[in-house]
Amino acid sequence: MTQCYDGGVSRAMDNISKLLPEIQHFVLYSGSENPAESGQYSGVRKFSANPLKRFLEVRAYARELEVEVIHAHSSWAGLYSRAFRPSVPVIYEPHCYVFDDPQRHPLLRSVYRRIESFLSRHTTITVALTEHERGLAYGLDKNAKVRILPNIPTIPTVAYREDTTQAVPEIVMIGRLAPQKDPGFYQDLARLSSARGLPFKFVWIGSGTESDTDALQAAGIEVTGWLAPEEISQRLSRAWMYVHSAHYEGFPLSVLDAAAAKVPIIVRDLPCFEETQLTKVEDPEEAIATLAQAYFDPDFFASTKVGGQLLLQTMNTETHTDVLTSVYRDARIATDDTLVGTHS
Repeated sequence: MTQCYDGGVSRAMDNISKLLPEIQHFVLYSGSENPAESGQYSGVRKFSANPLKRFLEVRAYARELEVEVIHAHSSWAGLYSRAFRPSVPVIYEPHCYVFDDPQRHPLLRSVYRRIESFLSRHTTITVALTEHERGLAYGLDKNAKVRILPNIPTIPTVAYREDTTQAVPEIVMIGRLAPQKDPGFYQDLARLSSARGLPFKFVWIGSGTESDTDALQAAGIEVTGWLAPEEISQRLSRAWMYVHSAHYEGFPLSVLDAAAAKVPIIVRDLPCFEETQLTKVEDPEEAIATLAQAYFDPDFFASTKVGGQLLLQTMNTETHTDVLTSVYRDARIATDDTLVGTHS
């Protein structure tokens, strides 16, 4: 279940439903996308508009289906499913902890941490995406059961790609237009590029509020809205560089999609990327300097491809499926040839 069935969360949930077809997957959700159109689910139900009713809806849906596990994706679903002691095991996948956001007020971060610490008592297994996120989970509860689940691309991995020969090199970012993804960073990057006479075109794949969209477009950035996976593959196939602007993350699927498309990648220097060899930058000034160096220096450009390809050695379908299977087994739901689970 999730309150944000869109973007990376929806794609992660769809992957689970497709990789474990022997399990019956039911979805309780809200969001801009429709899981009935994208995943392999046995049933789909939308949350009511009243957030207070959602606490009861989780329990009622679980009883109705006689589910054997609840898999809660992101923080609101984690709250709805764990605020009261659950009657079935709960797997909690935060997709990045809100209290890890360095741009939030310290007092708010402390409040979020305390809430997560309380909820951790009602968690069977926490699914972390990186060592950094696992450390955060243990910081909430030193006795927590935490498993690292390597994310995987949501588009097919290409065997070979020729460097783009476009006259105007296209730089792409994929994500929700939300504060976490820091569209302001991307706007600054586009403005710096224009001010320095660099020939780049900037594209944002994703959507958000009208004001956020207008702000990006005012900076000369093309905003495509959300695209189907095959359309994302097409846009990435002609991208010169992928730049990830988010200022905190779990581990973004879009970076893995860029790696699968063999697009060179630049990311911000975040804890989730500490164990990678991706090209990292601190701020828009360093990012534009790095892009300029990649444009004028073929050897440096080639080096920006390496980190993404190394990611795919461990973040792949086989590893992902093995870990998922063991997580569900450890949650003790594998009681029958036909398993029943609900995502919330």
